Amino acid sequence: MSELRQRLADALREHLYEWDEDHWHCAKCEIPVTGTEDWAVHVADVLLSLPGIAIVELPEPMNLSRSDSTFPHDIVAYPGGVMDCDCDLKPSDARSIAAALLAAANKAEEQ
Repeated sequence: MSELRQRLADALREHLYEWDEDHWHCAKCEIPVTGTEDWAVHVADVLLSLPGIAIVELPEPMNLSRSDSTFPHDIVAYPGGVMDCDCDLKPSDARSIAAALLAAANKAEEQ
């Protein structure tokens, strides 16, 4: 299991809900849980707040063609690669740069 997968699994395991005398609650936070919807929202909040992990909603392409897709900020995906206005990247490098940008944005907001 990857380190990321393990951290997510641990967070889920820690925040299971349990019965205590007369009510359901989060096993870690003691937050009351009145149903699966409450628990699902609580666990989503837990996952979104994990330090060092960013969960992001990916943008939809602005246009699609048979050979490429254009995303915001002049990012283009084509079979086997990703290109921005300045450079051509392998998909793994694009993910690494995206992760670095997210980490820098989080740090900037903390300061």
